[in-house]
Order: sequence, then C-alpha cells, then structure tokens
Amino acid sequence: MNIVKNANEALLGLPYHLNFNVIKRFVNVCSKISTDNSKCDSSEKNFSLDVLIKYMTHELAEIRTAVYCSIAMLVASRLSVEETVKTTDKLKKKPTIAANFDDTQFVCNIRVMTELCVNGINDLATKVSDYSRLILLHLLQSKLLVTNEYWHNLMTIIAILLPQLQCYGNKIDPLGQCILALTSDTERENESLLTLNQRLQASLRYLFSKDKDVRKTGYRQCVGYLLSNTRIRLDDFYKFYPADKLFDLFITAQPTNNAEILTKEYVNVENFLRVYTIFTDRNKIEANVRKSALEQMSMMLNDPSLHSSFLNHGGLERILEELKLNLTRDDIVCS
Repeated sequence: MNIVKNANEALLGLPYHLNFNVIKRFVNVCSKISTDNSKCDSSEKNFSLDVLIKYMTHELAEIRTAVYCSIAMLVASRLSVEETVKTTDKLKKKPTIAANFDDTQFVCNIRVMTELCVNGINDLATKVSDYSRLILLHLLQSKLLVTNEYWHNLMTIIAILLPQLQCYGNKIDPLGQCILALTSDTERENESLLTLNQRLQASLRYLFSKDKDVRKTGYRQCVGYLLSNTRIRLDDFYKFYPADKLFDLFITAQPTNNAEILTKEYVNVENFLRVYTIFTDRNKIEANVRKSALEQMSMMLNDPSLHSSFLNHGGLERILEELKLNLTRDDIVCS
C-alpha cells in the first residue's frame, strides 16, 4: 500500500518531471491488490482504484498515455496463449486457462471499464484511444483463458456498458467484430451470459447505426431472435423480407431540416389563442367542450412556433392546475 500512497502523492510533481516509472510500479501493484489472494481489505482496494482513476483521467495526455500503456501491456501479457502453457494449480480445473489471468481483475471494475469505454476510446490522444481498444480487445477475447466466474463478472459489466460499446461495432477491425459477436443470434441461450432481451435490444440499436453492414447485421440478429421459437425457416423469411432491402427500416431517405421546422408556422397564433381561451374558461364553457379544446391544443402544439405563445400566456401553469383539480373532481376534463 505504500506504493499506492506514494503514487497518489506523486501526482503533484509528475507533470513536471514526467518520470513514469512510478506509474508502471503502481499499475503492477494494482494488479496484485485486486487478486483473490490479496490480503488487502475492501477500503484499500477502493483507494487504489480511486488513485488509478485519477491517473486515467489526468489532464496531461502524456500521463494518460503512460497509464493506459502500462495497463494494456499488463493485460496483453496476462491474457495471452503463452500463459496457458505455464503449470499452475488453476490449469487442473481448466486446461486452457492463463496462469496469471487474475492479475487483470482490477480492470474488470465498473469504474475502470466505464473510463475505458466512455473516455479512453474517445480520447483526443491517439495512443490513449489505441491502448483502450487493445485492452478491450484482449478482455473480449479471453473467454477460454479465464475462469467462468471471471468471465461472468466481465459480462455483467459489459451488459451495463453495451449501449456505449455498440458505437464501436463494425465488421472491419477485430474489436468491432468482437462487439458485434456479443449479440449474435447464433449463440445458444445457455452459452451467452447476456439475456435474450438484452441481445434483442442491442440488435435493434444496430438498426440505427451509420454503418450499412452493421445495420444489416442488426436486422439479421433481430429476425433470428424473433423467429427462434417459431417454425418459420430463415431462408423462407428472407425470400419475402430480404435484409438488403429492409436494413434501412429506421433510416429516413432524406435528412430532416430542423431549421425549416422551427421557422414554418402551421397554425395561426390567433386561432390557437381562441382555442386556448375556450379551454381556460371554466365558468361559461362546458367540460366536454373544454376537453375538445384541450385535444385541439395538443395537436396545434406540434408546431414549435406556438410554444412561446403557450408559455407566455401561462399555458403550462393552467395545465398543471387543471390536473390538480381533476384529482379531486368527477368531471375530469383531461381524461
């Protein structure tokens, strides 16, 4: 723990002397603290993670690069095929397991993984982004190199971060292919740690991707899930609903011009205020007529140009007031 404390204190002077040896030693200590054999308690483990996050989010790109590089090299060395030939007690349970895979447990933390997926990959420093991709790639390819418990914990975190990870799914680079494979409809239900709903939702998200090939993959995955418990053959289905024609199901043919929508007036303001007056007059107008006026207002307010008039005349307050009254009255207007 002395190295962790020293690393925390070294943050003050590190931007000036840029001696990155402390970072390498600190990352190695984090790998040992996170293992099941570690004698450190939860508070010490949390403190080491706090310091690690400080390094990963440091404002200086050189320091972030050094941290991500140290983590990437450690993960790549521990989760490699060469590690499987080393003789340990763990290999007796699973012959393909990497000897020191548990040194990477500190990375399988929701805070560290979030930092990798959200900020690391999108970092303006190219090397930080590349190291983040390398770390994620080794983790996603480590199923045969780690224990079932380790893989289960990793997939639990991946399930939380899946919407963010899907932004990098593609058919070009290895990481993108691994991300697409997470929601594959060909994997058996008992082999995947992601639920059917999680995988179906992920496949639907792919239908909104900018990448045409990703949208096609998402369409095929959705069809596979929806037809999994039916007698319909996929080949017969694709004859009538081919992926090449329907993968753009949620993509508009032409981009929407928001400026045109915001400036175009669909309803005259005076006509809208007349309807609004009918709605607000409780004394002279019957409830059914006021209800009809409210329905007309809801349609008119699809025009953004009427929003300012509605708010300036206290429309939002009157709606809230009407809702409160309807909670204690029988002649409900807004039902």
